[in-house]
Amino acid sequence: MCFKELLRPEWKKFVLPIIFIILFLFTISTFYSVASVMDKYVCSLTDLIKEQHTAFENNDTVTINETQKKINETFQVIGPEFKQLEDFWPVVEFIKFINPITPVPCELSLSDFCMFYINEDTYNCLKSTESSTLLSIIELEVKPYKKASISAFALSIIILFLEGYLISAVILFSWRKLRKKMRKASIRRKP
Repeated sequence: MCFKELLRPEWKKFVLPIIFIILFLFTISTFYSVASVMDKYVCSLTDLIKEQHTAFENNDTVTINETQKKINETFQVIGPEFKQLEDFWPVVEFIKFINPITPVPCELSLSDFCMFYINEDTYNCLKSTESSTLLSIIELEVKPYKKASISAFALSIIILFLEGYLISAVILFSWRKLRKKMRKASIRRKP
């Protein structure tokens, strides 16, 4: 196997890395989209849950019903964003498979390598002990706050590019060797 031939740049070897990077960037933009919705609604949702909890303690059914209505309305607004992420999750899993250090959101996944896409205020709302009901609703265990960073994204892009390039190079190299063998075999068969 000629290593120089395997790694020699050509346009065909850049197709797969570009696809990987586009999928990664789309994944990150989806994470930020969901995080922006969470930033907008989580603290108010936490306050509503606290209000409802207080109303339960005081047996105030009017307040319970009003807060439940507001909570349901908030979840109706948040729902489509989470549905979009849910529909896109197979792509996220694929990206995580080819690059295990992809910074997935800690607010949505308990991955070994995760970062927060929400801002610190939203994180503090989630972390507060009174919001434990909200944490159980979105099935989250809060980890220490670590903001998603450009360096993590850059490292992931580099890894995806190298993996894509090497996969493309191996596939092209194997295809060319196979095609060469098939030509030799067909030439030998001719009388």
